[in-house]
Amino acid sequence: MIPNLRSMIVNASDSTYAGMMRQMLIRALVSSNAPSKEIAAAADSAVPYLGARLEQRIPFFAAVAQVLADRGGANPQALAFARRAARE
Repeated sequence: MIPNLRSMIVNASDSTYAGMMRQMLIRALVSSNAPSKEIAAAADSAVPYLGARLEQRIPFFAAVAQVLADRGGANPQALAFARRAARE
């Protein structure tokens, strides 16, 4: 599923679903126990598609921070996402 999602993101001519595809990619990476760096990179690429609604942004940043913190390998990245959630 991950290669298919990445291909869809790269080849999408319509950006309407770009944010949704990027969030699906993050979920697939988390489910497959991908490395923390991959999850953080995918989350960073999804940020521009979140929009301005705080009820979407805060849970997104908090959830990514929690996943990264639980994995232990990306504590500076987890802290950065947690700070983003707090700033929002």
